[in-house]
Amino acid sequence: MGKAIKVDVQAGSVTSFAADVVAVKYAGGLFGTALDLAKALGKTQEDIQNLLPSVGSKQILPGERKIKAQKALFVSVASLATFDYPDVQQFTFDVLKGLVISAPETRHLALTLHGIGIGLDPSEVLQSELNGCLEAVEKGNYPPLLEKISIIERNKYLIERLKITLSEMLPRHEIETGTASSMELPTQSAQAEQFSISPEGFDVFISYKSEDSGHAKQVYDFLHSQGLRVFFSEVSLPHLGKDEYHEQIDLAIDKANHMVVVTSSAENVGARWVEYEWRLFMKEKLGFGKEGNLITVIAGDMTIRQLPICLRNLEVIELKPGKVERLLEYMKRDVSIERSKHTASAGPISINVEEGKEANLEYFADPDRFVTISDFILSKTELLENASWNDAHEYSKSLFVDAQRGWRLPSIEQLRLIRKVSVFPDKYCYWSRKEAGNDEAFYVHFDDGHLGRGPKTFSNGLCAVFIKNIEKKS
Repeated sequence: MGKAIKVDVQAGSVTSFAADVVAVKYAGGLFGTALDLAKALGKTQEDIQNLLPSVGSKQILPGERKIKAQKALFVSVASLATFDYPDVQQFTFDVLKGLVISAPETRHLALTLHGIGIGLDPSEVLQSELNGCLEAVEKGNYPPLLEKISIIERNKYLIERLKITLSEMLPRHEIETGTASSMELPTQSAQAEQFSISPEGFDVFISYKSEDSGHAKQVYDFLHSQGLRVFFSEVSLPHLGKDEYHEQIDLAIDKANHMVVVTSSAENVGARWVEYEWRLFMKEKLGFGKEGNLITVIAGDMTIRQLPICLRNLEVIELKPGKVERLLEYMKRDVSIERSKHTASAGPISINVEEGKEANLEYFADPDRFVTISDFILSKTELLENASWNDAHEYSKSLFVDAQRGWRLPSIEQLRLIRKVSVFPDKYCYWSRKEAGNDEAFYVHFDDGHLGRGPKTFSNGLCAVFIKNIEKKS
């Protein structure tokens, strides 16, 4: 099975939705969302017509910070007088196929519903769009890095209806990019050998409620791809050859080195059997010397504060690209992983630590994750891309890294020191914690180091990194 492309339905508009690419149709004229997008980009009807001379032609334009998406894709379609559900499906197919050439780096694509304004049913339109996506993926006509497709809709009253339609078509809200017919599957005997509880047991036990199976599957796929022996009940239990479900759960926990709890809500992590599993693992650690780690992965809109106190005071990781990789750091195995370009750098760097004062670096000994600069520690793994100042400020309040709180946005001068270390990409601007008037804040351009300022709600092209003051020993 290949990787999965997540699909969701969200409230939003083509001009204010953050994505790599937002795609709209051009039906011989500018109407609805296409008109809104063209206006925001400063394009006229004549401009778009010149860019799209015939049906089927496509043109991708840079967002240039005029919209929240990085790029906008216009696809020319037939006249609205004949535009119907098959045309909707073809449009979506053409969008994904077109991105293979025009924007192969696309990870997040945003689409709107097309045809509602001319009488097409919203649910059937969504079905047609999803069918176009499925067809493109089946034929391999989609950008290779694509991770997420968002259907955005301005009418909030339609959102729930569309979510139901999505769940009916894609119960897991994802499109698999590989199929069993195109892959070599292990034989039953090989599967039984792979998933039986050997004397070595498992490297990791994943605990989750059924409602979070999609999130847990992401964690399983990642850890399994790194060569770890992972107990994931949906995959593991059918091949164990035993009848007693809970007996096998107890045995797997006993034989697991580490546990990862995956949850998207306080209710799910507190569900009877989920809580039984992580409390059993915790008792093993406290009472019988189990040495492994207990890590919680939070998904969706869940925050650390919603976790039970005994979990939120252990390591917590968000289920987001670039962060879930940190799970490997707690597995205590020699497993190599290609680190993100945002975390790659040479070894430890220490700049201007005050003489005669020894920094307390007990929690920050890993040079791949932290840099010591002057009188503060920089987290190399906590980077928010395309984030507003408001979002970054709120995020810092709940940030919990290596059993440490107190992380915050850097000052302007601290950002300039960070720029010199060259840990993060220099093509972006980075928020400082210094606020300005008119609900604005200052940021530093990392390309040349000059200072800028902008609304706290602005996010496109702006990033946030986080620092923590060094506690000096007396």
